[in-house]
Order: sequence, then C-alpha cells, then structure tokens
Amino acid sequence: MLPKANRLRARQDFQKVYRRGRSWAHPLLALHVGAEPEGRRMGVSVSKKVGKAAVRNRVRRRIREILRARLPEWREGLAGVVVARSAAAEASFAELENALVELARRARLPREPGEPFDALYTMPQSHGASGRQRRGRPPAAPGPADNG
Repeated sequence: MLPKANRLRARQDFQKVYRRGRSWAHPLLALHVGAEPEGRRMGVSVSKKVGKAAVRNRVRRRIREILRARLPEWREGLAGVVVARSAAAEASFAELENALVELARRARLPREPGEPFDALYTMPQSHGASGRQRRGRPPAAPGPADNG
C-alpha cells in the first residue's frame, strides 16, 4: 500500500491534476501529472467501465503496488493520477507494470542517473501542433509583414 504521505485522496486534488497537468495515454492506462510544491503524491482512478467491484479492486491494488515499488525512483514535486482503462481488467500484473513504467518514462518522472535524490520534477513542454489548447485565446494568425 502507498504510504499516507504519497496518497492523493481528495476530489479537489484529483481535479487540480486533471486541470493543470498533462496526460499521457497507453491502451491499458492513462497518466495525468502536474507539478506540486513538494513530495510525490499519486492517486488511482478505476471507473465502472473496467468491471464489477471485485475486478476494479484487483486492478486498483495492482496499480497501487506498482506505484509503491516505483515511487522512490521518481523525482520530487509531482502529483499524479493513474486512470485504468477497460483493457486493464484482463491485463496481467506485468503488463500493467510495463504500461506504467512506459508512461512514467514518457512523462519524465524517473530520476536520471547521477541526479540528486531530491531532484524536482518539471513538466515537459509539449511538442508540435498536436497538443490541444485548454484556455486562453487561440494563437494569432500570421499576418502580412510590416515593412513600415
């Protein structure tokens, strides 16, 4: 089980990660990550789409165990939510672990070799035009050059 200091439990904390963070997807899991002033806190979300209560609880326990084992390897200053997709119900422990390790690598959560234990997490910048915009004005259209 995750230590209490590493648990994300309140609905408002989950909502903050969803609103302010970035996400990465895999066929089994989705990972939402946001920066937090200190610590490493993670939450797990398994909807009824995954299956009945026994199946959801099994998936949740597996994900929490993977997080418990991997969290010490990750940078400080992050809050994250792992969302199980319906395919996670049939996945083995090893498949779930591989999916979460891949998502964490893509989100740059693990510390690099030689980095200090208390290295802070910084969210990677999105690349390309495929990232969706959330708020604010759309980017200005390029206009004619002003030679004046």
